Amino acid sequence: MYVDPEGSIAISAILMTMFVGAIIGAITSGIKAKNAGLDWGAVVLAALGGAIMGAAVSGAFLLGGVAATSGLTLFGHSVSVLTTFAVASYGTALAGMADYHLKSLAYGNETSVEGYVLSAINGFFEGATSFAAGFLAGVKGYFKYFDKGGLLNPRKTYEKISRYITFNLPSSIIRLLFKTAGQTSWGLNW
Repeated sequence: MYVDPEGSIAISAILMTMFVGAIIGAITSGIKAKNAGLDWGAVVLAALGGAIMGAAVSGAFLLGGVAATSGLTLFGHSVSVLTTFAVASYGTALAGMADYHLKSLAYGNETSVEGYVLSAINGFFEGATSFAAGFLAGVKGYFKYFDKGGLLNPRKTYEKISRYITFNLPSSIIRLLFKTAGQTSWGLNW
């Protein structure tokens, strides 16, 4: 097992993963907004919401993996799995509310307390499932290249992306089902 007493590799991996998730979230949300016929200002708002949510979900996934493999150490202090889970889940819940707010502004929809609450619940569940998927990926050896200098290994890029998609697919399906149920049952648009 690799030991990173200062937490520099874990922190840099989390930030890099969140950056990639933010780019993917921004691009997909921006394309959806542009295809909906929104002007460029609204597209930027929607893309910003997608970037925030993408970063949070990607960060939750990697936090789960770090918690399963070597554990997270910050400034010489070990962070428990429960604390890491709470940061991932509640952080994604806050990101869900920010995403709801920005996309409501972009699409011209009114916001509501119910919409914020459902977005927070949706974000919490997505963060929890992403954390669990990352934890499972860590147990199964997905993160074994981090401690061998393979974090930026281009030969492993395809494998990393395919595993990331495979392990995050259940989280995306749960989010889609929850969102669809909220929109059809309660008439909320978020």
